[in-house]
Amino acid sequence: MCNDWGNSTSASQRANTVLQNACDGQIILLHDFNGNNNTVQALPTIIEGLKNQGYQFVTLSELFQYKGKNANVDNKIWSNVYD
Repeated sequence: MCNDWGNSTSASQRANTVLQNACDGQIILLHDFNGNNNTVQALPTIIEGLKNQGYQFVTLSELFQYKGKNANVDNKIWSNVYD
């Protein structure tokens, strides 16, 4: 979603993309690897921004439970609980 694996995407671009595209039930995947400092720098802005928008952070198991979905579907890739 926010191309956080590429060096050309700044921390503020990563944060803005996440915050502008957040929606209920969405799973946000960010990559943490050696040298990916922009994602680490974007996290405080992302976390605070999502909280300010009224989102709460839950585990994937909790998310699927809250939404009444069974995550254990063979050969299924989830990006949100509605797919």
